[in-house]
This record gives sequence, structure tokens and C-alpha cells, in this order.
Amino acid sequence: MTAGIHSAATTRPTEIAEGLAYLSGADPVMAALIAAHPGYDHDAWRAQLPVMDLFGCLVFQIVGQQISMTAAGAIMGRLTARSKGRIPSPEQLRTLDEATLREIGMSWRKAATLRDLAGRFTDGLLSEKGLAALSDEAVVAELTEVPGIGPWTVHGALLIHLRRADVVATGDVMLQAVVQKHYGLDHRPTEDEFLAIAQPWHPHGSLAANLLFADAERDLTARAAEREAARIARETARHQREVARRERERVKEEQARLKAEQVAVLGTMRPVRKRTAR
Repeated sequence: MTAGIHSAATTRPTEIAEGLAYLSGADPVMAALIAAHPGYDHDAWRAQLPVMDLFGCLVFQIVGQQISMTAAGAIMGRLTARSKGRIPSPEQLRTLDEATLREIGMSWRKAATLRDLAGRFTDGLLSEKGLAALSDEAVVAELTEVPGIGPWTVHGALLIHLRRADVVATGDVMLQAVVQKHYGLDHRPTEDEFLAIAQPWHPHGSLAANLLFADAERDLTARAAEREAARIARETARHQREVARRERERVKEEQARLKAEQVAVLGTMRPVRKRTAR
């Protein structure tokens, strides 16, 4: 089930509704997630992605291997800046040597992988039309022939661009973490454990994975909000301490000034002589 079953994209509202109903009946964890988020939007996350074809999606996935989303976004920004804001075509990317890709922020391995992939698309060994006609398993087999491309990279392309219905990226660290959270594990699930958990999701594995990813994103957003609230609280407390310190200094300076004025006034006064009685 890791690579899924070849089928049409499940993007129409009726198909999504059918998939959610199926998952609710097949898995109590899924039922709870779906019930907790009635406003779930299956395609919301796609709006955050750049416009890209299958090759561009693979480039996006390769860049994102084993680095943070922030770092990947910065590298993609520098890469797209070289092709008028779009992900380079295979022909354009093939003209960039490994040293140039290194300057953009790629590792040597990723640079070599991208150039190899671009060459295969340019030479016609790989094509979007040809890959789109294959089963999920066959797409994984074809693309993992490219050194530096593993199942995680291909699963992302199957989900994002080809929109296959039954893809579960068991090797995704974020997905492993959210499965551990919701299925009561005290460790990240192994491949076999993950496949056993995901078995009831078939043939809607992509939708189930999407629900779990959405939950993970909500957790990340909540934690980010908590960190920001804590930062604001720290800054507010620091500001209040600084205001109090300045007020103490102002009061101290004012007291010193008044005392100095008093001393000055006393210094100008003549002593009063006592009159003696006669």
C-alpha cells in the first residue's frame, strides 16, 4: 500500500465526501479527526505551492529532502529567480552546472540528482505523459532509478501533481509523528506498523494522509502561536521592567535635584542673630 493503487484524482467534492464517509466508517481515529474538523478543505494546502508540472514537482521534492521548509523555500526562491519566477524546465535546469546549483544552496548530491533528472526528461527517457500513464508502483520504480530519488520524493509527486488517490508516504517524518500521536504509540511507527495502521484506509490512503498532515500543520501553527505569545509576554515584561527602572532613576534624580536646591537656598540665607536682653 505504500505506493498505492493507480486511480483518478480525488478532487471533486462528491468524491471527497465519499472518501471521508468511508474513512469514518473504517477507522475510529479517522472518524474522530473528521468530526473534529468539519470545515476541512482537502485542497487548501495546494494553494501554498508554486505552479509546477511533474518535473517541477520532482525538483520541489528533491530540494526539500531532509531540510526545513524554511530552508527549502529560500533555495526554491533563488532557483526560480533564475527563470522569471518559475521552476526551471528540464532544458533550463540542465544548463546550470553543479557549481551554480551549489551557489543557490544545493548539496553536491542534490545538484547531481537534479542535473541527472533534467537530462532524462530532456532526452525523453522520462516524460510526464509516460509517467502519468503508469501505476503508482511503476512510477516509483521508474523514478527511483535516478540516484538521489527515493520513495519519499516520488510519493510527494504522486500526491501533489498526479493526485493519486491511495498514496501513503510511510517514510515521511511528519506523517510518522502524527501517526504516533493519534494511534497511541510510544515510538515512531516502523514500516510494517505503519502499513498495518494504514490498511483500513484503502482505497483512500491519500485522503487519510492529507487529514493527518492537516492535523500536524494545525499543531505546528498552534505551537508557533504559543511561541509568539510567549515572546510577546517576555518582551512586555522586559519593557515593563525597563519602564520601572527608568521611573526609579527619574525619582532618584528628582530627589537629588530637590536636595541640591534646598542646600543652595540654605547657603544663601544669613544666620539670625539672637538679641540679648538689657
